[in-house]
Amino acid sequence: MKYFLQILLVLSSLTGAVAGSLPQQQAAADAKWLLHIDLAQFRSTKVGDYIIREILQKKLSKPLADLQRQFKFEIAPDKILEKVTSITAYGTQYKSPEDSAVLLIRADPDLEKIFLGMLAGLSLAGTNAAAQVEQTQIGEVTLYAINQDAKGQVFVAVLPGKVVAVGKSRGITEQAAKVLAGKSPNLTSSKAFSEFADIKKSFFFLGVAEGFSADTVLPPQARLLQLADGGRVLLGENADQLYLNLALRAKTAEITTQMQQVIQGVIALSSLGQPENKDLTQLIQSVKISTDNKTVNLSLEFPVDKAIQQLARQKDKTLAEANAKEPGEEQRH
Repeated sequence: MKYFLQILLVLSSLTGAVAGSLPQQQAAADAKWLLHIDLAQFRSTKVGDYIIREILQKKLSKPLADLQRQFKFEIAPDKILEKVTSITAYGTQYKSPEDSAVLLIRADPDLEKIFLGMLAGLSLAGTNAAAQVEQTQIGEVTLYAINQDAKGQVFVAVLPGKVVAVGKSRGITEQAAKVLAGKSPNLTSSKAFSEFADIKKSFFFLGVAEGFSADTVLPPQARLLQLADGGRVLLGENADQLYLNLALRAKTAEITTQMQQVIQGVIALSSLGQPENKDLTQLIQSVKISTDNKTVNLSLEFPVDKAIQQLARQKDKTLAEANAKEPGEEQRH
C-alpha cells in the first residue's frame, strides 16, 4: 500500500499545467490558496514533455512495478500519466497547510477503476492486508480511511465519474466531497481569485487570497511578500520561450509603489552580482514591470532549450548525490 501512496505523492508533485479557466467549482468557497494542473496542456509543451519523460515516469517506475507484482496487473508509467487529466490542490488556511489541504485528482475512467479496485481489495482483505483500509459509504461518496501506521491516516473520497479527493483528515476530505457533489458552496460564490481568473495557456498556476502576509510566517528576506496581500504566479511556454508572470496585490497605492521599488532594486542588484553569467543577464534583460489597480505585475522570459538544459543538469546532479549516498543502489536496479 505504501507504493500506492507514493504514486499519489508523485502525482501531487506535478506542478504542471493550467488551461482555460480556474476550476472554481471544484474548490471550497473558503479556499485561501489554490494550485491547478491540467496535464494535457503540460504534455503539449517542450518543458512538460521533458519533465514527464525524464523525471516523473522514472519516479513512478519502481512503486508501480511493486504494485504490479502485488496486484497482478500491467500498466506502464507513461500510461498512468496520460490517463490523469487534471490535478487541483487547495487549502483553507496558511498555517499548517498540510492539515487543511485537499488534493483533487481527475483521471480517465479506466485508471479510476484500477485505483478503486486496489482500495476495495485492501478493504475486503481486512487485517490480512499490508495496510488497513476502512470503507464507508456516505450517500454517493465512498470514503476510504487508509492507516499508515506511525504516519497516521490518509482519507480518500471517491465520487464515481467525477474527482477523487485526498486529505489528511476525515473532516476536510468529507467537506471536499460535499463541494464536489454540489452540496456545499464553492469558489464561484467567492471573490478570492476573481482578479486572477484569466490564466490563458499557462501551465502553472498558484494563487493566494487575502491575508497571506498576515497569516504566514515569512523570513526577513521575503520583504516583498510581506507587503503583499494576495497574488498569483503563472508559468507557461510560448513558442521557444518559457515565461513567468508574477502578480502581487496590495491594499493601497502606496504599498503598490513600494513593492514595485523593491522589485526594481532586486533586479538591479542581481544584474551587478554576476555580470559574467550570460543566461542570468539574458533573463534580467527580459524582465518587464508594470502596475495596474493596486497590483504589481512582473514578467520575464527564458529560452525553453536552455531551461531544459538546466533541468537535465539538476537531474544528473541529484542522481549523482543519491548514488554517492547509496553506492549499491544503482547495481540493485
